[in-house]
Amino acid sequence: MVKKRSPWDPRVLRKRLKAPLRARALRRKWRSEVDLEKLQAEKITIVVLTYNRSGFLAWCLESLFKTLPPLPVCEVIVWDNASVDDTKEVCRPYVEAGKLRVIHHDKNVGTNAYHFAFKEASPDSTFFIEMDDDVLWFRDGWLEDLLKPFQQLPRLGYLGANQIDDRFTDIDNPLRKGEHFYNYVSFPGETEIAFGPVRGFCAATPRAIYEEVGGFPNLLSTGQLFVSEDGHYNRMMRKAGYERGILVSLPLYHATGPSCNADYWKLFVDKKEDTGHHQDPKQFDRDLIVPGFIDHFVTTYRDGKQ
Repeated sequence: MVKKRSPWDPRVLRKRLKAPLRARALRRKWRSEVDLEKLQAEKITIVVLTYNRSGFLAWCLESLFKTLPPLPVCEVIVWDNASVDDTKEVCRPYVEAGKLRVIHHDKNVGTNAYHFAFKEASPDSTFFIEMDDDVLWFRDGWLEDLLKPFQQLPRLGYLGANQIDDRFTDIDNPLRKGEHFYNYVSFPGETEIAFGPVRGFCAATPRAIYEEVGGFPNLLSTGQLFVSEDGHYNRMMRKAGYERGILVSLPLYHATGPSCNADYWKLFVDKKEDTGHHQDPKQFDRDLIVPGFIDHFVTTYRDGKQ
């Protein structure tokens, strides 16, 4: 989604020159107080998109339900893109407990699924959150932190979480790969937002704005499965005059890239001509890399050391 440009690119230089003025204007608009009563009244629809990654999905749902706060009314929908592994078995206990709803689609529609899944949201939902099944660890209070800035900054339309960097995930961090696209602004309450393109692995948007700008695209008619729905939505935000950015102060563990799941990475490279990462999937040995990642993740995050 974010293509690296030279620091001497005229567009980059203009952005640098304007950054202090823009940061000052955004700080003037910031409202430090949060209306907790309004926050408690928000109704949230979270859509988790999955395809043949039941192991990741199990960790995602385990951490998600451990950290969902009692204050908003949360609806969790898992969209299953015709998985042939044990995805149904992973979801079954949560379905039986009434914690989530699963839509088992009869074919893989790729990331077009977000377009269809949000059409299934409760009519009472006021916020939509898109989430990939490889978001494996959420810290306590993450949802409140993700929603508060929408009260504090008028015309904030799209806000994504930050990605924890380690030796397995740092290949795909937009704040490093596309650093010239971002304008970092610190606000009261230890809140920092990098204004610029949002990656949609875990990102929130108000439903009213989503519907106003047309939502995530459906490109099935063109044969595209790996749709850059977040890139499309970023462009719609800009055209409509809404702010978007990454909440730097909200790190989540996103197991992205070939070092976490070489099988999925190969599928991704095969389906999309230019991923922007320029990595040859054949250089990754699944039997060597994936167990190393799993051991690191389980001992560092899943077992509660973080």
